[in-house]
Amino acid sequence: MRKLLTVLAAIGVLSTMFVGAAGAQTVQDWWVQIRAGSNVGFSPLNSGHSTLVAGVRPTATDGFDTGLDGNTAVGPPPPSDTGAKAAWYRGDWTDTFARFDYKAPLAVLPTNVVPKVWTDLLVWAGVDYQFDKIYVTFFTTTTRQAPLSIDGKKVAYKVQMTYAPAGYSGPTSWIFENYGEVSGSNIMLGSVELPVIPGVKVANPISGTGPLAATQVGGYRFNFVTPEPGSMLVLASGITGLMGLIARRRSA
Repeated sequence: MRKLLTVLAAIGVLSTMFVGAAGAQTVQDWWVQIRAGSNVGFSPLNSGHSTLVAGVRPTATDGFDTGLDGNTAVGPPPPSDTGAKAAWYRGDWTDTFARFDYKAPLAVLPTNVVPKVWTDLLVWAGVDYQFDKIYVTFFTTTTRQAPLSIDGKKVAYKVQMTYAPAGYSGPTSWIFENYGEVSGSNIMLGSVELPVIPGVKVANPISGTGPLAATQVGGYRFNFVTPEPGSMLVLASGITGLMGLIARRRSA
């Protein structure tokens, strides 16, 4: 009986925590900024693109929003194209290589936080890039800070590779949950290191029209996910496990 009461008390604590985290909440207004260059940093060297943004705004939808989304991330290649490049590829937007992609706020539901997925982040290098690595830095700012936790539960961010040139043999998934340095208003989330192998240095990573599976000819491609799906379900799985324990005790 004492053990059963202890289990019930634990369930009460977990349930209270989980309901607190999963009420009618939304995480309304934040951004993650992204820069590619020859080093990890908030303003990396040899970066050939404008800072990218993945974020949520109170008035945004998960589609294209006039006045929020778009804006060209990379201009025409200069005569000496020495920069590392990154852009959201949006074939049906006016700005195909887009800088901003905002979505509707994160929803905190009774069983989980619904992840947001930003697809088709392209990373490549200009044909005159002089380095053997590209570093892609992900960070947020104190002015529009991405959630580092939701009701005490740490939020993880995931970068998932979906395309790489032939010959790539490195990692295909990165999870950021141990946040790094703070510099002024910038907060480091994490970074991705990519080798400059054949197929990464291209004037344009896209050739022709149609789906990326048929038209991407160079560089890398990624999805960016937050919260990383497993990171917000521990409380739910804990409650489920304890309920199973009670059921087993009752049937014993």
